[in-house]
Amino acid sequence: MIALETAEKIKNQSKEEVERNIKEVTAILEKEQNLIEVEAEKVVFVGDTHGDLSSTLSAFSKYENAGYKMIFLGDYVDRGEYQIENINFLISKKLEKRSEVILLRGNHETEEMNKAYGFLREVIKRYGLGFYELYMKLFSSLPYAVVVNKKFIALHGGLARNLNSLDNIRELEKGETNPRGMAMEILWNDPIDFIEGFESSDRGPGIYYFGKDVLDKFLEENKLKALIRSHEPRANGVSIEMGGKLYVVFSCRYYGIKPGALVLNDDKLSSIRL
Repeated sequence: MIALETAEKIKNQSKEEVERNIKEVTAILEKEQNLIEVEAEKVVFVGDTHGDLSSTLSAFSKYENAGYKMIFLGDYVDRGEYQIENINFLISKKLEKRSEVILLRGNHETEEMNKAYGFLREVIKRYGLGFYELYMKLFSSLPYAVVVNKKFIALHGGLARNLNSLDNIRELEKGETNPRGMAMEILWNDPIDFIEGFESSDRGPGIYYFGKDVLDKFLEENKLKALIRSHEPRANGVSIEMGGKLYVVFSCRYYGIKPGALVLNDDKLSSIRL
């Protein structure tokens, strides 16, 4: 019921208000580094939501006023019923609490995915031709990763073939509507237990699986404890993998899962339901 009421409230925002909010948040994002560094005792990580406004609202209702940094790992749009409402709500929260809400880029914050999976069509239906360009400018300004307490790195997809140091992420350029190379791999790559190194992915050209040896080496060389990522559904929302060095978080109930989030308290991670 709360999600429906919020969705209706967001739908009633004027086109002018939505445009103003997008432009203001884009200006904020353009000033953020591609690798954000955070020091915080309390953090909540939310995975793919894909228009699942209920999961987004649940995360805010539980943690917004409890002193938590809120980190969203991308894929806010496409597929779900409330994809416009979901991204517009997150935009308003970023505008309201810019340092407390961190929005990372996912593989669905790209033009190619939005054309194929519905967001572009929904934007045109509601706001008309040309309005999508505002969202795309915002999406192309989103950062790619965040490091928390110099121990945990969070991103949407996975480690890339030429990603050796955190500086490699810092040096990525913003502004690409459809990232390629290292940026694309960060958004798309997946971990897999039974390989070493990198192997081509079934997802398509330019996308790769990476093995535990890749993860171990990256974490060791960058003095990190674990990788937190989303991008793949997990039945219980959160999964601990690769010897406890990998956490997968998925927060969209439309995949037939129990949506979850990952909570950090004093450097200890635990999973919760949304």
